[in-house]
Amino acid sequence: MNPVTARADRDKAAVVIGGVLALTGAVLVWQAFAISLLPSDQVMGPRLFPVVIGGGLVVLGLTTIAHGLRTAARVADAAAIHHWRGLLWVAAALPALMVMIGPGGFVPAEAALFALTARGFGSRRPVRDLGLGFLLAALVYVGFVYGLGLQLPLGDWHDYMFPED
Repeated sequence: MNPVTARADRDKAAVVIGGVLALTGAVLVWQAFAISLLPSDQVMGPRLFPVVIGGGLVVLGLTTIAHGLRTAARVADAAAIHHWRGLLWVAAALPALMVMIGPGGFVPAEAALFALTARGFGSRRPVRDLGLGFLLAALVYVGFVYGLGLQLPLGDWHDYMFPED
């Protein structure tokens, strides 16, 4: 294969996406160092997570660029382009979460989000998906509320079941 043909075979979309990821990560790291520190800030100051996430984005972006330069772009077959049902299931998941989180609370809303997204990716077991989504959401809830001390919404049903005096 001559160099002109090899250059045309590269996955340009992967190179562009990798470049955007790497640039976003670099800006995040750069801006993290603009955060002022207090004398009491030790190892885990306000810069830690932006630097870790930005560094991860840079690594991910560079890896994506390398992959795009090494592999040829694949043309999707006609059947793969028309997976609209799955896209619609996944697209419906976020509005469903937004509608459910107030009255239902975090755990049921996230369980529904998980189940709808799983359905969009081809799962045909809604009961299992709801159960698994409920379990994962409950673990996240416990981690945030008891581990980090951050409150997540319990939902309107909680107010009816456990009214405050």
